Amino acid sequence: TMIISNGLVVANGTETIGSAAGAVGTLTIDGSSNVAQSAFIIGSSAGATGTVVVTGGFLLVTNNTFTLGSSGIGTLTSSNGTVLATNLVMGSAAGSTGALNIAGGTIVVTNSTQTASFDNRLGTVTMNPDPAMPYSSARISAGARSGPSPTSTSRAGSFSATRANTFTMSRMF
Repeated sequence: TMIISNGLVVANGTETIGSAAGAVGTLTIDGSSNVAQSAFIIGSSAGATGTVVVTGGFLLVTNNTFTLGSSGIGTLTSSNGTVLATNLVMGSAAGSTGALNIAGGTIVVTNSTQTASFDNRLGTVTMNPDPAMPYSSARISAGARSGPSPTSTSRAGSFSATRANTFTMSRMF
């Protein structure tokens, strides 16, 4: 378990939360920033479980792929803050599971070349802002302002939204 509170973590190599079979890893970002310079994997191996909770601050994965459930179980929960990724893959291998729970904050999948990809293979996206907070909102967007179309695919994955939520796919032709 790692909690980042009022600080900055910059990982130069692949950052993995829940890496080996039987491993359980948790990362909480609370009013801080975590910058992954390479891949960011939650739930890497079969039998591994990884959980990341963003309660404030930033999680930046802009140089490589962000995977929720590579071969294991990966969960990202955002109740505030911002998650910015170049490519997001959920449940990338048979037997894996990715879960993206958005109770507040913003999830953005984009890049400077306008080729961002949000690929929900074996995952679940749930958007449910906190009803106790009247102005809370949950947002997820993928794409860019101009250029080629970003991609969004959902194979066996699902998406559900409650209350006032925004799901935006820019420049989808």
